[in-house]
Amino acid sequence: MPSTIPFKAEHLDQLDPETQLRAFVSPDDFRALEKFPSWSVVDEVDGAVIACGGAFPRWPHVAQAWSYLGTGRPHRFLWIHRCVLQFLNACGFARVEILVRTDFAAGHRWARMLGFELEAPRLRLYGPDRLDYSLYARIQ
Repeated sequence: MPSTIPFKAEHLDQLDPETQLRAFVSPDDFRALEKFPSWSVVDEVDGAVIACGGAFPRWPHVAQAWSYLGTGRPHRFLWIHRCVLQFLNACGFARVEILVRTDFAAGHRWARMLGFELEAPRLRLYGPDRLDYSLYARIQ
């Protein structure tokens, strides 16, 4: 079974020390995420962090969610999925938004599995990587 613990910026180092995020997000930005509702999923078999995520408020009732999943443990995806659903159901925001890279089919599939609905199919040149993203929202 997984264990969910409060997110710490250093947990991302356990997922991928060379993550592409580091090109666009500073260490201070990662540390700032610690003060918002956020989590890390730990594999109780070996204590390794296998996923991190959370939400930061845009307005009192709207949040932007984020997540980063490690590689090499696809057999733990159901654990991660359940933890994310539990977080979304308890986070207290009426609207949660996520962005999915337009060409990332698995990300779109997971967004729908989590109860998100596609609102904007293509935000051109939206990301820090100058790629197109899709906007999903989950209304509670």
